[in-house]
Amino acid sequence: MQKRSAVAGVITLIHLGVVASALSQAIPTSRQADLRARAEAATRPFADAIKEHADEFAVDPALIVSVIAVESMGDPNAVSRSGAMGLMQLMPATCSDYGVMQPFDPDQNIRGGASLLSRHSIRYNGDLRKVLAAYNAGPRHVADGSWQRIPETRRYVPAVLAYYSALKAFGDTLPAYMKPGQATSDPLPPAAPVEYTPPVRYLDTMFYVVHEAQLKVDPAGVAENGTLGNAADALMTDYLAGKFAAKEIQSKASRRLAAGQFQMKTLKAVCLTTTDPDGFNAAWAKQDPAPGNMVGLAHGLKNGTHVWIVLLASV
Repeated sequence: MQKRSAVAGVITLIHLGVVASALSQAIPTSRQADLRARAEAATRPFADAIKEHADEFAVDPALIVSVIAVESMGDPNAVSRSGAMGLMQLMPATCSDYGVMQPFDPDQNIRGGASLLSRHSIRYNGDLRKVLAAYNAGPRHVADGSWQRIPETRRYVPAVLAYYSALKAFGDTLPAYMKPGQATSDPLPPAAPVEYTPPVRYLDTMFYVVHEAQLKVDPAGVAENGTLGNAADALMTDYLAGKFAAKEIQSKASRRLAAGQFQMKTLKAVCLTTTDPDGFNAAWAKQDPAPGNMVGLAHGLKNGTHVWIVLLASV
């Protein structure tokens, strides 16, 4: 009898432990509550478009909300250093592939992003880590596992998943403001004018100048490698600190990329300087055409002179 009671006691303790564990996992943390609030605040104006295109492409709306929160925090006019545009940060080539004519239009941008997420979800059988890695770094990096060596993507995937988990922790299949009967209080903001080549004083614009006006190619492949973009920033930091001269940029770039074990067939590092903040286009036009994609771009200011470092490579 005592033995049976002891066994029953152990079973009860195990049961209580399981229940306690389940409850601890089910109860949202304060951080999750904060992430949920931030994500919903950033995406509330776009609720109708998110819901519509989530249904259209059979994508979890919470995933779209999470991607928007990390990519742009709800800024429909956001443009990244690598040239990604809008709420879901679509690259020019992606816009072309998915029929997004106005990437700064929230509805078009969300439709393109939802379509891309759907495509990756089908390809990777719903594996969210791979879906998000492909969204950020491209399928090629998922296929060979190299996305895990890209610092930007390694940060990106858990960041989106943190928002996604926060939204799901409350047991909602839809963010609160998307539930039936909940009207969106804010209308979609008007679409920004489409300017694929806005004033070249902006670093992001130079991306287009290089790719579209000079190289005549779409950003693709290694152009999405955030690590190489970080290399350009590091080169600029060292240059501005006076650690080497402009003429040493090429050798320093080769050494830095070799240290990162990047296998490049060709690598060209270009350093441009001008006192005119709008002078990048003219300065770049004087450069000899170079093969490959832009893999890094940085801008700095030294003694009143604007400095640009451009890394071009092919694999």
